[in-house]
Amino acid sequence: STLFRPADDYGLTLIIGGAEGTLWEISSVYSSLARRAMEKECRVPSAVKKEKNAPIRMKNISPGAAYLTLEALLEVKRPDIDNYWRSFAYAQKIAWKTGTSIGHRDAWAGGLTRKYTVGVWVGNSDGEGKPEMTGLTTAAPVLFALFNTLPRSAWFSPPLKDMKTVTVCAKSGYLATDLCESIDILMPRSANFEKLCPYHTLIHTDQSGQFRVTGDCCPESEMRHIPYFVLPPVEEFYYIMSGAQYRRLPPFHSDCQNYNSAEKRTPMSIIYPPAGTEVFVPVDISGEKSMVVLKAAHSVPESTIFWHLDEAFIGKTKNFHEITIQPGTGEHRLTLVDEDGYTVARKFKVIGEDAQ
Repeated sequence: STLFRPADDYGLTLIIGGAEGTLWEISSVYSSLARRAMEKECRVPSAVKKEKNAPIRMKNISPGAAYLTLEALLEVKRPDIDNYWRSFAYAQKIAWKTGTSIGHRDAWAGGLTRKYTVGVWVGNSDGEGKPEMTGLTTAAPVLFALFNTLPRSAWFSPPLKDMKTVTVCAKSGYLATDLCESIDILMPRSANFEKLCPYHTLIHTDQSGQFRVTGDCCPESEMRHIPYFVLPPVEEFYYIMSGAQYRRLPPFHSDCQNYNSAEKRTPMSIIYPPAGTEVFVPVDISGEKSMVVLKAAHSVPESTIFWHLDEAFIGKTKNFHEITIQPGTGEHRLTLVDEDGYTVARKFKVIGEDAQ
């Protein structure tokens, strides 16, 4: 009832809570997710169906999708000592999430078990914001304190009639190939998996496995063919930042002079600005235009990248590929060249106060 504005006003921020909601409605969404996950097992009583404030019915989410969503919400990090809940035999599974409004005006937490849904709102009656008022620090502790007073309940059973088993690559989630370490996962029957994992490939190394080689510098009989998980530079950058285990590609052997022709991927990418971006450069309180931080990723971080803006050299980076500029308004072309001659380029547009 609170979603009264046109869809374009909310945009994609609706996914992460960019809209108004009441505590009852938000709690009802959680409750309805649980009901949907159990739909194959039980029927909603007719009295509930006719009730004015009955929970929202989710018709477009399958029971399998609802169950997997609840499984994902189990992994949300709990506050304080509750974060170690898996270590305690008496702990129960709770699917939950928090929210904090813009300006820290109020804080939210919602969670559920098979039997109970709990919604928590924390805030001031006059709407005054407080920096320390976040969902995790204020609403979540109340949520788990309430669950600790409620009777325990078993976890949801997977709605197997609405699910299927899919063999996927353990690292990428795409359909597994012969090069992948694979796992079997449950997915909704309506889920569509078509693409094989594009990130596992065979690389050719010398007998030590320390250097890549090509047919120009190493006989086939002396090569080793090793399955490797190889991400594009940007994905690799964020994958490593997340703390995941990742083996970078070994360098080419010094005897392989023509390795550039064997390298089918560009080892660097521009992270910021993204393609098609309009960059707004505001004026700060001193009246000076702010700076723009350009960012790139290279699969060999110690490589040197030479930066050019509109054909003019603006600097070079090594290890940490960020550079600060103060561009004028209008169209620009950013070109990056590494020490091996690989080149990437991107056009972007700068808008600012002087463009209005």
